[in-house]
Amino acid sequence: MRPWSPLATAPPDSVPGVSILRPLKGLDANSFENLESTFTQECPNFEIVLSSLMSTEDQALPVA
Repeated sequence: MRPWSPLATAPPDSVPGVSILRPLKGLDANSFENLESTFTQECPNFEIVLSSLMSTEDQALPVA
């Protein structure tokens, strides 16, 4: 369990925005859990940028 963050209850306009870059390349045993942690951020003001440089056929894309 992650520790509680005071940002979780802060109004979105009171905290700076955060950009999260997640490179994707293939699958591993923890792919779902790794991506899930990205989508369950406590920060109220964030964007997620997914990047796949290898191919549009990368197996990680449907999981994301």
